[in-house]
Amino acid sequence: MKVISADSAAAILDAQFKPVCHVACVSVLVEPPYREPSFRLAEPVFKEVGEGFDVIVHEAELCRSLLDKIKADVVHLDMTLGGVSIEELSPVELLNMRTSKTGRQNILKILPRLRKIAGEIKEILKAQGIESFLAHEDIDVSDEWRTEILNQIRKAKVFVAVITRNYEKSVWCVQESGIAAARKSMVSICLLLDDATPPGFLRAVQGRPCKNGKVELVDMLPGLVKALPGQVLDGMIDEIRNASRYRWAESDYEKIMPYIEKLSNVQAKRLLEVSKENGQVGHASRCIREYIPKVMKIHGHLLDEEARKEINDLIESYRQ
Repeated sequence: MKVISADSAAAILDAQFKPVCHVACVSVLVEPPYREPSFRLAEPVFKEVGEGFDVIVHEAELCRSLLDKIKADVVHLDMTLGGVSIEELSPVELLNMRTSKTGRQNILKILPRLRKIAGEIKEILKAQGIESFLAHEDIDVSDEWRTEILNQIRKAKVFVAVITRNYEKSVWCVQESGIAAARKSMVSICLLLDDATPPGFLRAVQGRPCKNGKVELVDMLPGLVKALPGQVLDGMIDEIRNASRYRWAESDYEKIMPYIEKLSNVQAKRLLEVSKENGQVGHASRCIREYIPKVMKIHGHLLDEEARKEINDLIESYRQ
C-alpha cells in the first residue's frame, strides 16, 4: 500500500526545547517496507508558532501537490486545530463551536482555504464527468441563494450529504436533506466524517463512513452508479485503460468489480478489450488471476473468437 502524508518538517527550538518557529513542511510517499520515503516534496514556511494555524493548510496543499505527481492508496492529513476537527468545520456551524476565542479567530483566518476541502468532492465528481453544485462556490453574489439551492435540488440526480455530529444543528442542512429525501427520483449519498448518523429522512439511507475524514470516489460509487450507470461506468473503464502501473490497474479494476453485472454489452466488451490491450492491466497479478477471469465468465461471449482465445491463453499462462 502506498501512503502519502504531510506534516511539519523542521522547527527552531528555544532553550527549553519548545518550538518557536516552523521552518518547513514536507509531504512524503512511503511504500512497503515503510523504512524511508520513496518520494518527497518540501517547502520552507518560516512561521512563528503563534501563527502556526496557517501551516496546517500549507501541509494539506503540499500533500495535494504530491498527489498531482504520484498516485497513492491512502492519504493521511493531520488536520486538527485546538481540539476542533477541521473535517467537521462548516461555516454555518462556526458560531456554535465550543472553542476558545483564539481558536475561533484562527479558524476564521484560514477558513477560505479550508472551504476548498469541500471542493474535493466536486473535483472527484468532475473527474467522472459529473457536473456538481457546491453552494459557496457556485452561487453568484447577486443570486438569491435560497431559490438557487432549491432549483439545484430540483434538477439534481444525486444529493451528496457530508454528515458530521454538527449536521443537525443547521436548519438549512436538515431542510435540504429532507427535500432531497422526498424526491424519489433522486439518489442520496450520505458520507459520514465522524461517528454521526444520517439525520431525519436520510436515516433510510445507508451512511458511508469516510476513512480518516477523507472523501474518496469509492465512498460515492454505489450511489453514483445507481443514478448515472452509463456515465460513471464509462469513466471507470477509462481509468483502467489509462492505468500506467500494475498496482494502479489493480486498484482501478477492484473499484469496478462490484458492478460488472451492471455493465452494458458495449461497456463489458470495451472493458475486456482494454484489459487485453493495456499490458499494465493484462499482466497485473490480481487483474489477470482474479478480476479478468470473472469478467470473462460473464461477458466473454461478447468478444470475437480470436480476442477471447488471446485473453483465455493469458489467464491460463498465469495459472501454471
